[in-house]
Amino acid sequence: MILCGKRKLVSFLTALLMLAALVTVNLGGASTAQAAETVTVTPSQGYQVIQGWGTTLAWWANIIGGWSTSQKTALADALFSPTSGIGLNVLRYNFGADGPGNVCQSQMQPGGNVPSFEPTNGNYVWTNDANQLWFAQAAKALGANVFEGFANSAPAWMLDNSCTAGGPGGADNLNPAYNASFASYLATIDKHFHDDFGITMQTIDAFNEPNQPWWTSTGNQEGMAVSTAQQNTIIPLLAAALQANGASAYTSISAPDDTSVSSSISDYDGFSSATQADIAQWNTHTYSGTDADRQSAYENIGQADHKRLWMSEWNDGANGNEGSEINAALVLSSHILDDEHNLHPSSWVIWQAVNQVGESINGDQGLAYRAPDNTISYLPRYYAMGNYSKYVLPGYQMIGNSDANSFTAYDSASHTLAIVTTNSSSSAVSVNYNLSGFSSVGATATPHQTTASENLAQLANVNIANKTLSVSLPAQSITTFVIPGTYVTGPASGSAQELVGGQSGKCLDVPNASTTNGTQLDIWTCNGGTNQQYTLNASGTITVYGDKCLDAYQGGTAPGTIVDIYTCDGGTNQQWQEQSNGTITNVRSGLCLDVAGQGTANGSQVDLWTCNGGANQQWAAG
Repeated sequence: MILCGKRKLVSFLTALLMLAALVTVNLGGASTAQAAETVTVTPSQGYQVIQGWGTTLAWWANIIGGWSTSQKTALADALFSPTSGIGLNVLRYNFGADGPGNVCQSQMQPGGNVPSFEPTNGNYVWTNDANQLWFAQAAKALGANVFEGFANSAPAWMLDNSCTAGGPGGADNLNPAYNASFASYLATIDKHFHDDFGITMQTIDAFNEPNQPWWTSTGNQEGMAVSTAQQNTIIPLLAAALQANGASAYTSISAPDDTSVSSSISDYDGFSSATQADIAQWNTHTYSGTDADRQSAYENIGQADHKRLWMSEWNDGANGNEGSEINAALVLSSHILDDEHNLHPSSWVIWQAVNQVGESINGDQGLAYRAPDNTISYLPRYYAMGNYSKYVLPGYQMIGNSDANSFTAYDSASHTLAIVTTNSSSSAVSVNYNLSGFSSVGATATPHQTTASENLAQLANVNIANKTLSVSLPAQSITTFVIPGTYVTGPASGSAQELVGGQSGKCLDVPNASTTNGTQLDIWTCNGGTNQQYTLNASGTITVYGDKCLDAYQGGTAPGTIVDIYTCDGGTNQQWQEQSNGTITNVRSGLCLDVAGQGTANGSQVDLWTCNGGANQQWAAG
């Protein structure tokens, strides 16, 4: 970006002339005579659809869940409410390992000794872990809708040394005789959460940084090393356990959740093809990893293997100190940008929503800051997270742009473009966002800005001229621009279309192939071969653009060039049904359209059939 210096305005008239000449809206009190950097936004370059932004509940919830109702309610509102808070909607729930046989209880750090729901073999105690459960249920009541269960360690009684901190010298610690018991433990908790606690886990992750040497019997937190070979054994056992108790109807498997992108790739590549097929979601932490690692994971695991990708854990470390509160916010935003630009995860999850006492106020170990006297305050990093979580909502699709400092996402249902941009430099920068890739653009953008002195402040609307948003960004700032009334390339009216059906109660069907009710789908091209663009909306409806239709593909694809319609859960075909208003809605929440490997001739009609074996139907963009 090109930096700009401040000018002294000699008169009101001079200021107006300057602004008119620059065609720049000044957000931070700075202006420039230099040419602004141009950033091109590319709506045709689509990546994963956003599921949300979130936090792990360990260990802070295990502590604060025991505080007074007023204290923990205020914190829950700040973290999870989309109106009074920052609207985090993704939660990772730590299934604990502590029980009476845990020989490492006394060495655990505060909050890190999480009670197991099966403290002894065969004895489930569902009143355990009440503190963490309180926050999970409070978050759900406030709108959180994506939950994942994970284990740092198997219960103490399943371990070789009965120590939930790890094996001697970092050795594998789960006794192989209990592999099936561990899988059953996770599946049993999953089903109980669904049936009795009212929380449905989208995924279960059996491991946490499994191929790392630091899980030792001298440690102060739960953890266990699990070799790739043992992971390869446990994942199919977990799939079988979920199938056996019926939880596979709503829960799939995520893995491997290792500490770096390269480690997570290595783990996954070491699995058999059958084990890979059992995995619906590929999780990684991004404590380290090159951009090339991230891009490789997106292309080879996300696209080629049709896995949903998550960034499931990051912070800057317990001793992280970025020098100032605003610098910590800028580091957080910059890390999100790096992940989103290269890995394109559908969910981004910070490790701790609240820091441990004694950790730096200038770090990113927690979004909310807990002081030694247990007071909670909300610093710039909390609001920086809100720049993403409050305005880039579930159902938005990540789209391309030419600037590493800007994140762009588009929602076809509300016709809204969101741009989150970070200026980490010590000077203001001027940027022209080129939005010519859209067929029409809203007249104004609403800025929401976080600086050392602004906490996600809503500023005056910025006018958009000739499909260009021209802004000056203050030094050390994170700004979200929300632009409603924006449409992708489409018909002359500038509006997108929804795929609708002529007859209610019909299911999509693969032409010339038999199928059981509602399980297989095929999509067609309208124009004899050109691949089309589509968006799966948060509501479950499908939006197509102009005269374009959904298109199935054969073989690999480069990001953004061919519509890739895939299963989110590693192979299970999905069920869809037509609603009374003609839209198509996913019966199984969180899952995507699936093509069952069948081809179709270009230009043929989408084959629609009645679920009771009746005549095929015709569908069109309507």
